[in-house]
Order: sequence, then C-alpha cells, then structure tokens
Amino acid sequence: MADKVEKTPEQEGPRSFARSLELIDDGRLHTELSKAQHELLGKLRLASRVRQSPVSGKLTMTVDYAVSGENCTVKWDVTAKEPKPTRLPSAMFVTKGGNLSVEPAQKQFELPLRVARSDDEQRVAAEDVAPARGV
Repeated sequence: MADKVEKTPEQEGPRSFARSLELIDDGRLHTELSKAQHELLGKLRLASRVRQSPVSGKLTMTVDYAVSGENCTVKWDVTAKEPKPTRLPSAMFVTKGGNLSVEPAQKQFELPLRVARSDDEQRVAAEDVAPARGV
C-alpha cells in the first residue's frame, strides 16, 4: 500500500478563481459581476441592432488585496463601459448677441398657410359655387 503524502500549505497549489469570486463578500462580487455582464450584453445587443453595425463595451472587475500575516482584506469594484448613444447634430443659428436660436436672424419670407379640406368638403364647396344645371 502506498503511503499517502500530505502536502504542506506551500504545495497546496492554486484554487479555482471562480470559487474565490463566489466567496468574496458573501458572493456579492460574483452576483454584481454576473448582473453587470447581463445588462451590458443586453445594451450592446440593442445598440448593435439599432445601429446595424458592431458595437463594443467593456466589463472591468477590480479586486484589491491587503494582507497582514494570515489576514486578508479584499476590496472590489465592478464597472461597465457601455456604448455611447448616437446623437445627431442640431442645426441652430447664432444671434447678433451671441446666443443660440432655432430661428434664423432674417427670415426669407413666410408663406400664408391654411388647412387643406378633404375631398368631400371640396365637392360641397364646389356645388355651392357652381350654378345648378337643368335637365
């Protein structure tokens, strides 16, 4: 029978990083990271469909460790960089006083506008004006 060789702590080897994420802050880091990924991917998918082109984003997890002897304090943060919304330029004018306006300084001319009538209203109006025809 082979002798069982016990490993010293230095020979322990790395543990699963995914498991560490689940342990940090009672799983809050893992939960927030999962939620942030889900939200980011949903926004990227929507932006890609709207723009009809590829878009990109970034999910960043920062973990700070402070070790004193056997004690370790862990601080963490999760940030997501979402695609910037597409904004169209606005056409505006600058007034003589140096302010923005949506109206030009000099209007070329204004056309008098009236409400267009429906076909029925035009037919009735034409009948009122036209003389009656005899048979």
